Order: sequence, then C-alpha cells, then structure tokens
Amino acid sequence: MRFPDFRQLISVITSKDTESGEDRSFERYRRIIKTAAGSLGSQVVNIISAVIVTPVLLNYIGLERYGLIAALSSALVLMNYLDFGVGIGIQNKVSKAYALNDHESGTIFVSTGMVFYSLVFVSLVLFAIFVIPHVSITRWVKLETHLAQAELLPTVQVVFIGVAFSMFSTFVQRLFDGLQQGYLTRYVAVAARLLGIVLMLVMIHFKAGLPILVLGSMLPNMGIMVAYGLLLRRYPWMRPSLLLVRPRHFLEVARIGLQGIGAIVAVSVLNYGIPFVISNRVGASSSAVFSVASRLFLPILQLVISITTPFWPAVSEAMARGDIEWIRRGFEKYLKLLSAVAVAAILVVTLAGKSVILLWTRNASVVPGFSLLFAVSLFHGFLILNAPLSSVLNGMNRFTGQLVYGSITSGICLALGAVLAGTYGAEGVCWAFNIGASLRIACMFLEVHYALGGRAGGVIGA
Repeated sequence: MRFPDFRQLISVITSKDTESGEDRSFERYRRIIKTAAGSLGSQVVNIISAVIVTPVLLNYIGLERYGLIAALSSALVLMNYLDFGVGIGIQNKVSKAYALNDHESGTIFVSTGMVFYSLVFVSLVLFAIFVIPHVSITRWVKLETHLAQAELLPTVQVVFIGVAFSMFSTFVQRLFDGLQQGYLTRYVAVAARLLGIVLMLVMIHFKAGLPILVLGSMLPNMGIMVAYGLLLRRYPWMRPSLLLVRPRHFLEVARIGLQGIGAIVAVSVLNYGIPFVISNRVGASSSAVFSVASRLFLPILQLVISITTPFWPAVSEAMARGDIEWIRRGFEKYLKLLSAVAVAAILVVTLAGKSVILLWTRNASVVPGFSLLFAVSLFHGFLILNAPLSSVLNGMNRFTGQLVYGSITSGICLALGAVLAGTYGAEGVCWAFNIGASLRIACMFLEVHYALGGRAGGVIGA
C-alpha cells in the first residue's frame, strides 16, 4: 500500500470537494483522509485540553465537585442510546440517497430524523427543568460539603440539558458523515474546543459556579449544531420539511438503528468487561494493573478509530452505487495496514511495556507480569482488527450478524472469565476475553467474505 508524502496529504486536506462522478474512488479516499485528519486534530486538542484545563479545574473546584462531574458524566453516557440508533439508520439512508442523487428520499429521512431528535431534545430539557427538582438526587450521590450539595441540583439539570445537545449534535454529525463531509464538523469541533479551553479558563478566573462550568463544556456540541448551516449551503435538499415527515421511514431507520445499537452494546461489553470481571472476581487492585497496561494502547486505538470511522460512509455510498470492487480493495488496504499496526503494537508493548509502565507510574505494584502483558496486548490487537471489519459491515447495513455473534461471544467472555478468574486470576480473565474476541473476529471475517461475494481478497482466503 503506497501512501502520499506530507505535501500531498496537505494538498488533499486543503483541496475542495468535487461532486463529479469521474473518479469516485479517488474522491472517497480524499474525503476519508480529510475526515481522519479532522478527527486526529480533535484528539490532539482533547489531549491539550486535558493537560491545560484538568489541573486548573481540579484545583479550583476541589476533589469532591470534580468527582461529581465525573460521576454524572459516566452515569449519563448510556442516555446517548435514547435515540434507539435512529442516527445510525439515517446516516446510511442519507449515504444511499446521496450516491443515487435521490434528493427527495434524502429530504424525507432528514425531515423525519429532525422531528424525532427535536422531540427528544425538548423532552430532555423539560425533564431537566420540571421533573429533576422533584427527584431525591441526594439518595444517589453522597456529598459532604455544603457548596457541593447546593450545586448538585442545577449541575444535574445542566448535565441533562448537555445530553440533549449531545444527542442533537450527534444527529447533525451523522448527516455530515452520510455525505462524506464529516471533516467539516471535525474542524468546527476543533475550533470550538480551542475556544472552549479559553472560555473555561476565563470562567475559572471569574469564579464561575459548577453549573456554569459544565454549561461551557457544551461549546463543541453547540458548534456542531451551528455547522448544520454549512451543510445547507452546499446541499439545499438537506433542509427538513414537516410536510415530508414519514412515520414509515422512521420505523425503517429505527429497525436498522436498533440492530446497530445492539451491535455497539455487544462490542462495548467486550471492550469494557475485563476490568469489571477482574474487580468482581479477583480484586480492584488487579483491575488497576490491567487498566494501566491498557492505557498504553489508548493513543493507538484513538488513531485507529480516527482513520477507520470515515470508511463507513464511503462504503455506504459505494454500496449504493454497486461498486463492490472498490469496497473490497479499500477493505484490503485497511486490513493490511491495521494488521501491521496490531502486530507492531503487540510486539512493542509486550517487550517494552513493563519498563514503560514503571518509568511512567514509578509504581512497581501496577507493573504486570510478562504473560499478563502479552494477554493484554493480544486483546487490544483484536480490538484494532475489529475497527476495519465493523466499518465495512456497518457501511453495508449488516448489523444483525454483529448483534447475534457479538452478543454470543461477549457472553462467552463474561462466563469464561468468571470461571478462569478463580484459578488463574486476572491473567485468566484476559485470556478468556481473548478467546471470545478471536471468535468474534473470525465471524466478522467470514461475514465480510460472504458480503463481498466471496472475494474479500487473499487476506481472507477467497
């Protein structure tokens, strides 16, 4: 696989899109690169934000109120699934409409989605304003200082409103992704996050309360929503109309989306199940050892997600045009690249991980043994391979298989991990999840091979 040099990449990122169908293959790759660049930029800004803002914020609001924000954010992550996966279904439908120049169908799906998300947005805001004040929140959150207790209710209200903005901005993001224009919202998010860093420091300087600080953190989501105007300038047919709302189309995308959400939940159990099982069956200290080792892979996984996520809408567009050969070639390129990344990451972390962790943490108690480190590395290698496989299957609307075998393999991981933990400890749990992950990857390979007409290349063994 040949990659362009740095100057070529800059040229690709800064060049304008073309709607010409003369070279759709090149155009897809170009938009993938631009979106990946925006995603990587967003990750870099997140790291900068964490380095600059986190210590300042922690010292300003104190450990208890900082822990309150972390607890509320974690508890409400699952609320992002309240859209029943409608955004996933709409993204694929918009990609198909765009590929076929079926603007009427695209407008119908956008209109239907806009009404649904508007209702969800209003419902969450009304719930935050009128219902939460009557809920005994203090039963669920233990706070000691009077200031934290006084700020609890308005902070919870603002967090719920933040979830409403997050869901709506995710819908807008899906529309951009469906048109392979996802890089635009990534660029807007980068700018909004940079502005958010400055805004957060200003609010801290002026002694703003916790609810105001949480409200300021919503700036990136608000920026993405504002970016919708950029989409309408280029694609007027993306403007919603109440006259074109179709309940039948909503049920269609909801069916696809529910399968997609199920597939995401199944892989989430695989991703986050190990520390839960270790903590439950072995002990929290052993879970800390696994978690520290896993953090070595965090930058790699973020990079992989950044470069594979844009492949999804490109596959949807190619599928609608019947360009299976492009999907096959693109998948093979991704698979070869990320297979090399996975092997390199496994070798480097397994061989050098102990020294890196000791140098990083200066705490010998969290340094894993060689066998455990290899098991952790192999598991993350499977997660790296999962990214291109899920992108191509998602783009082809093949969520059912991922839901079925994903749920089965995740169940195997949890059950086998609980059994092996008693004899082999944290290492046994990791190897149990490796068995489940390998079965999942094998099933995904077979499904991609079948979906591409038995021509998924020599890598799969056509």
